[in-house]
Amino acid sequence: MQFFDRALTKIQALPGVQSAAGTFRVPMVGFATVTFSVQGKPVPVGQAPSADYRAISFDYFRAMGIRLLKGREFNERDNAEAFDAVIVNDEFAGRYWPGEDPIGKRLQVGTELTRWREVVGVVGNARLAGLEAKVDPAIYIPFPQNSWPNALRNSFIVVRTIGDPRNLIPAIRRELRSVDPDDDDGALLRVEPAP
Repeated sequence: MQFFDRALTKIQALPGVQSAAGTFRVPMVGFATVTFSVQGKPVPVGQAPSADYRAISFDYFRAMGIRLLKGREFNERDNAEAFDAVIVNDEFAGRYWPGEDPIGKRLQVGTELTRWREVVGVVGNARLAGLEAKVDPAIYIPFPQNSWPNALRNSFIVVRTIGDPRNLIPAIRRELRSVDPDDDDGALLRVEPAP
């Protein structure tokens, strides 16, 4: 978390950067699903539904151009001490709360059997598995509240820029190197514009 906080602060300050955010998995680069249960809608054992799972930093939706449809996005207050929040996509809201306001509804995610997350926002659908893939329900969790350890180890930084993003690659590499100068294998320096 400290790495992402410092790296995103530095990248967001670069001239030409509109927004930058961290995410576990970018669209079309792998996927992760998680089972969940909706409060008040029990299902038989072994038949829990699943949704695409994304742990994200605040400003992710702005960086990716995904519209907020209802409620709010995550912000700095959605930290480890705050109540457990979740944002769902429109497909999720329509499937599990048809004709209802999903804001304030609660769900349990994965093995978080003692935690109920409150829906604070609904965002537009994005094709997360591929351009031709159908839109599946999606769950977004704030990075500081993520309970799956591998999510932070396999994460990306997304950057929305003014102009050609390739022009910012050297500056982004420089800022990442300043945050982690001991990155001997160059894992943090694989900076590429989206296709």
